[in-house]
Amino acid sequence: MDAEHRPLLQSYLKAQEVTHARSLAEIESGHKKSCWIWWEWPAYAPVRKTSQPIYDLPSCQACASWLSHGALASRWVEITQAAVSHLEKGASPNHLFGSSIDVAKFHESVTLVSVCAPLCEQRELANRALRALATPPHSAVLAAVAAERQETRDGTVGKHADLAPNSQAPAPTLNAHGWGRHLRPPSPPLEGEAEAVAEAVAGHTAIRWAGNHGDGCSALAARQCR
Repeated sequence: MDAEHRPLLQSYLKAQEVTHARSLAEIESGHKKSCWIWWEWPAYAPVRKTSQPIYDLPSCQACASWLSHGALASRWVEITQAAVSHLEKGASPNHLFGSSIDVAKFHESVTLVSVCAPLCEQRELANRALRALATPPHSAVLAAVAAERQETRDGTVGKHADLAPNSQAPAPTLNAHGWGRHLRPPSPPLEGEAEAVAEAVAGHTAIRWAGNHGDGCSALAARQCR
């Protein structure tokens, strides 16, 4: 377990030991009824401040550490697959997640995973979730991840002050493929950036860019996952 993020991961394990089976059962039944989203689909602190900040992910690297943990990653996959299955069948997101607030939290969380998860399969499941929501990646999350990368380049420790908590940055302009035209081909990993995170960000950008240019998101993702 990553020493830097051990307390955070331990908090997830402790909470999930009590509630994960119920959380999964609620999503599998098609309706979230109780409060547990903080440790199943954690918020990304630069974008959202929650009432349970001990569970908020402080960074993209924390997200990568979370989904590098065997038990936590497995639980994330099973509950996210259950949610995506309902959404792909046309379930109402508000009904599935219990409120529009939790729909927004899920949207932010899967956007973060789509750019920061250590495994291609995890990123692709997160992208499936975004497609099932019929919503582009959350623009404020993408901006905050980009800010982290810039801080890595500059060697600074930023506070993302330009992103107010719970703010919604303007949605990106969509093209015929459903994603923002602002995305570009992947840039090379930054020196000093964690390898898994660099690969995740580059991989996500490559998939989105391929989609924008008609090269086939799914085909590219499949090649990356081999």
